[in-house]
Amino acid sequence: MTVTRALFGLLVLLACLNVVLFGNNLELGRKRKLGDGCYHVFLDVGSNIGVHSRFLFEPSKYPDAKTGRRLFNEHFGDEESR
Repeated sequence: MTVTRALFGLLVLLACLNVVLFGNNLELGRKRKLGDGCYHVFLDVGSNIGVHSRFLFEPSKYPDAKTGRRLFNEHFGDEESR
């Protein structure tokens, strides 16, 4: 299984867990969307093999990308908590 598929599966699992834990507090007639209830969403757009997602979740493999690591730490928390 590729890292991108694994991350997509994790996002779906988290969305489902959100519904189970917090209920479905949506208007009647409106279908729940994958990102409902999420404060932050990382979209890996334009990458054909999921490099940006790997960079987010496996930053130790990219030691020279200091600016990217700093930005991801700022917006997504420290590397150990992701």
